[in-house]
Amino acid sequence: EVPGNKKQLQSFLGFANFYRTFIPRFASIALPLTELLKTGSRQKTQKGTHKITWSEDCTTAFNTLKQMFSRLPILKHPDLKKKFIIQADASDVAVGGVLLQYNHEHQLQPCAYTSRKFSAAERRWAIWEKEAFA
Repeated sequence: EVPGNKKQLQSFLGFANFYRTFIPRFASIALPLTELLKTGSRQKTQKGTHKITWSEDCTTAFNTLKQMFSRLPILKHPDLKKKFIIQADASDVAVGGVLLQYNHEHQLQPCAYTSRKFSAAERRWAIWEKEAFA
């Protein structure tokens, strides 16, 4: 069931945030949900709770995160004696990266993921600045 108020959404996002290192592009996926926590996107009810205005983008983000929790990738334990490969990318709203190493079958396997959304000022950067930041 989708969160119906600010407190429920914060609870879900807190849970999701704990697993963010296992989810590629977490910040981009969760963006519609984190935007709901902003003051302008919720209304106070008579009971004092903050009702949120849920959109189709929120439903998509919520369902995508739920699916990813059920099929989290297996992360490789880093071997400090081997080389690391870093892949990074930026979108209009977020930046993310993955730390990779080759496994014993010579296939790249993730060791960790990271991502975060851009601030309002960072969103105004040119695309080359966002990519360089990544």
